[in-house]
Amino acid sequence: MNEDEAVAVIGAGVIGGAIARALIEGGVRRVIVTRRQTSKVGDLKDIGAEVTSDNCRAAEYAHIVFLCVKPGDVSDVLKEVEG
Repeated sequence: MNEDEAVAVIGAGVIGGAIARALIEGGVRRVIVTRRQTSKVGDLKDIGAEVTSDNCRAAEYAHIVFLCVKPGDVSDVLKEVEG
């Protein structure tokens, strides 16, 4: 992955946050995380993640997307970001 490519983590809760943290600590330069309530992303912004509540924006700029939402939300999020 070159340094301009981004990884998105849609749903930066406990699991998504852990994945994002590991990506950043592992050297991924651009990690975009989403959460409905961006104030609840903990330290992710402080360690270098881009934080947004816009799933479409995150998916649009990412070359790899981790979908880390509750099972009941998967269909809605996929419909939201397709296209």
